[in-house]
Amino acid sequence: MLLMASQLSIVFSLSLLPGIASAIDVFGGMEFSYLGKDGPDRWGMLEPKFAPCSIGKRQSPINIQRNLTVHNKLLKPLTRNYNSVNATLFNKGYSVGVRFEEYPGDLWINGKNYSLKQFHWHLPAEHQIEGQQFAAELHLVHQAAVDGSFAVIAALYQESNADPLICRVKLVKMSLLDIILGYQSFT
Repeated sequence: MLLMASQLSIVFSLSLLPGIASAIDVFGGMEFSYLGKDGPDRWGMLEPKFAPCSIGKRQSPINIQRNLTVHNKLLKPLTRNYNSVNATLFNKGYSVGVRFEEYPGDLWINGKNYSLKQFHWHLPAEHQIEGQQFAAELHLVHQAAVDGSFAVIAALYQESNADPLICRVKLVKMSLLDIILGYQSFT
């Protein structure tokens, strides 16, 4: 049966994280986690090349604290233009993602163009809001051709109950499929 016990819903939708995307392929099988002895507070000690995780100011994970955020009214809306293209699913052990075989589109931030390179999920989420850990996090990784800089859009997901309307749509779809395939009669 295709009914899910829970669904993931988007809670938070934007975080520009320069510098994080450049570390995406660095791990290469390195054992780390988001909790316990290999968790974020120890990442800088797991391997010498991860030392910036202990001493830097702009490393992952980030705990977003509302009382420390500043609303910049001068920021312009993001302009995005994405296309439907063929893609390849990949699994790095710590994240699952999608690489594109064709040009998937781009994003404009303050007049600068960033091409979508890939997107991936982290389970559980890397980042937190007010110390709250989320079930999953999506990173849409973009890179600017002009200077190689990155822009990452992040969406945090939290687990919730299944949406009754979506479940009914799935039931109707499955019932119609059963009728078409002859598994159910019209009466």
